[in-house]
Amino acid sequence: LNDGATYHWRYLRDDWGTSFVDGWKAQGCYPKIKRSLGYRFQLDSISHPQSAAAGSTVNFEINLRNVGWSRIFSARSLVVTLRNTSSGAVFSGSGADMRLLPPQATASYSIVVPVTVPAAGAYDVYISMPDIWPGTKDKADYAVRFANADDSSKGQFWDAANFRFGAGTMLSVD
Repeated sequence: LNDGATYHWRYLRDDWGTSFVDGWKAQGCYPKIKRSLGYRFQLDSISHPQSAAAGSTVNFEINLRNVGWSRIFSARSLVVTLRNTSSGAVFSGSGADMRLLPPQATASYSIVVPVTVPAAGAYDVYISMPDIWPGTKDKADYAVRFANADDSSKGQFWDAANFRFGAGTMLSVD
């Protein structure tokens, strides 16, 4: 556990043999090792105004923490998506290169993402980290899934169909 955190382990090679893995399993630390390998982004909080005027730009402050042992491998932007609860219309904005987030952060890293909202209505808020490459940006297997578990009491959930995390907040646009 100390080496993984110290050396920012991203993965375990298959040729390590079963002696290491069997030992870790016997000691009870293998589940923690599996959870800590690579990067694991956790949403700590999100804040934004509850209402805005149509045509205005709204700043979303997202507090994330990397609870994994290493940095993310490739460039990614944090995307905030607003989905109109009536029409299903979607607007989004992005910001910050996620490679700047430190490995194994002990505190949240605050990222501000501006989104311009052209139409009135009520909007659900989602966050995501899709791949940046044209051939894979619309594929769920290449998107980052947040470490947060679904929490119905907060309205937070993983939207697998659109590979984004429902933040459990709403924005009302007049």
